[in-house]
Amino acid sequence: MSNIEPLPSTGSTDYQIVLVLEMIVLIAGETGLGILHGWTEGVGYAMKPYYTPMWVCACLMVLLFLLIFSLFLVFVFLHFNRAWIIKHHTLALVISWPVAVCLTIGAMAGGAPFLVGFLIFLYFTALLGFAYIYNSAEWKSTDLPSI
Repeated sequence: MSNIEPLPSTGSTDYQIVLVLEMIVLIAGETGLGILHGWTEGVGYAMKPYYTPMWVCACLMVLLFLLIFSLFLVFVFLHFNRAWIIKHHTLALVISWPVAVCLTIGAMAGGAPFLVGFLIFLYFTALLGFAYIYNSAEWKSTDLPSI
């Protein structure tokens, strides 16, 4: 009987640590964008210049929510031995990067501070590291014999 766990190509069978780490990073990013959105709302109502547009915060929060939902589906599908779902999540991570970069460029054109734009760019670039790990790993699954 062969191993039924998805195995990274490095030989480590503890792939769940990377998945949980990504979930922590995604939730931390969602929280940070929520804080930025709330702070932006207060600054925007005070009519002060150089704040991140609220629409950018909202769009990025929705994008991160979709990535969190995608990762949740990865956990569920891997539990039921369907390793093919990881390719879809990897694609979602890769597609989210140019979307976030375009939104960030739009925010900076609308008056967002450079530091905020740089941190958002850095955050979504860090998510590409997870896409690289998932794409370079060998994910395999086998059917359990009937009992």
